Amino acid sequence: MRFPLILAAAGLGAAALAVVALPAASQQPGRTPPAVSSSRRTDAAIAPPALPSPYGAARPEVSVSGDSIVASGCLVTLMGDGDVEVPAQEQGVLMEIPVKEGQAVKKDDTLGQIDDSQAKMAMEVARNQWLSAQAEADNEVSILYARAAFAVAQAEVQQALEANGQQPNTFSRSEVLERQLKARQYELQIQQAQHEKKVNGHKADEKHAELDAAALEVTRRHIKSPLDGIVVKRFRHAGEWVKPGDPVVRLIRADRLRIEGMLDARLVVPSEIINQPVTISVMLPSDTRPKEFTGTVVFANPIVEAGMQFLVHAEVENRQENGFWLLRPGLIVKMTIQRKR
Repeated sequence: MRFPLILAAAGLGAAALAVVALPAASQQPGRTPPAVSSSRRTDAAIAPPALPSPYGAARPEVSVSGDSIVASGCLVTLMGDGDVEVPAQEQGVLMEIPVKEGQAVKKDDTLGQIDDSQAKMAMEVARNQWLSAQAEADNEVSILYARAAFAVAQAEVQQALEANGQQPNTFSRSEVLERQLKARQYELQIQQAQHEKKVNGHKADEKHAELDAAALEVTRRHIKSPLDGIVVKRFRHAGEWVKPGDPVVRLIRADRLRIEGMLDARLVVPSEIINQPVTISVMLPSDTRPKEFTGTVVFANPIVEAGMQFLVHAEVENRQENGFWLLRPGLIVKMTIQRKR
């Protein structure tokens, strides 16, 4: 029994000596340390880093088959005019914002109302001033009087000339000239009254322009929607003070969207796709078949980017189901372009 125990102890001692001698051997001149095998380190050193994708998914792929160009990994985005932060145009207290986030609005719908009480009073003053000026412009009493007086003066001149014709020197020459001067005076008074009427008309127009300006001050405090869209954010609340340029509501347009995709410049040229019809297909949650949308290629970037790819834009018509738009900005879709021959 003692012999096996001695052998075991000797084996352990040899192993210990080998462990101690290993680092010493690695430090000897002209010797290189033994390589340590590690499959995990080798894979990390060889595998290239993953390339970032601008679409948040796998790198887009493009295939060309006959008259069709298929680009996967395309991105749904908003139109250039489809994202609007509607600002306040005048300063004042925001009285109300009658819309909620997620609410659909039509063009010219009310999005907010700034206090307009003072502007309305100024508009009422301008309205009364215009009415007074217009009444003065419409007044023709001075013209009618001058015409009547001119007719009488002409009759007096004619009477004097006829009397002198029957009986010379019935009216002296100075009396005749005086009557003729009076008739001429009333004739010129007619022209003066007509001129004053014209000037009063211009004054009425000026007052009407001031009324329009006052009405515009009221209108500018009425915040309206510039497009058909969806409210996605309210920046302000009722009771807050706003200044010109402060955003109040953010709207997006969802009825028409842009599709951005990358095509291979080695396979496709812009002249083959510009203004060509496209079909967009996307698999939505709970769907068993992809939904399709139609549109047109509206832009092909003349600049070829890294990887021999160039950017294309297509515009497509969106549609609703159960009151909600199917295509939404940020979705990844597949775009099939009908190639021009």
